Amino acid sequence: MNEKETHKLIGKLSRAVVFLTLIVFGLIITILVLFAFQKPVCGVPDEEDQWICGTPSLNPNYGEPAFEKGESLFNQNCASCHFPHKDMTGPALKGAVQRGEENAYVGWIYDFIRNEDSLVQAKDSYTLKLQNWHEDGVTWSHRSTLTNEEIDDLFRYVDPVFPY
Repeated sequence: MNEKETHKLIGKLSRAVVFLTLIVFGLIITILVLFAFQKPVCGVPDEEDQWICGTPSLNPNYGEPAFEKGESLFNQNCASCHFPHKDMTGPALKGAVQRGEENAYVGWIYDFIRNEDSLVQAKDSYTLKLQNWHEDGVTWSHRSTLTNEEIDDLFRYVDPVFPY
């Protein structure tokens, strides 16, 4: 093969490589565009698979302003000690409102989040039980300035079937 034929072959190979590269990039862009415009499938997940550390795409309230506000409030106020659906440093928050109303009184969660110490001083039995939740004696206290509406938004994020 002489030098002229070699240059022709290299030119053909270069054009083929460029052509294949363009095809690959075109396919990648097409796939990205298709996925970008797909609506998420929001079926009813199993109870234990409903959340993975706050995954919003599985929540039927995703995209609603109260949900997004609740997510922000959870991340700012609760995420350092709580997961929505499993125990961490603190107990799982899903169902906390119902447990409070079952064991203490309606609206207990608002008092607990704003000033747990007053419930301890009043010897509220459910609050005292939660204070003993840690076997290793770790203590904690909730002192928040969240409004009832913000607490409701927070729990709508944690529990998609929150009744309020």
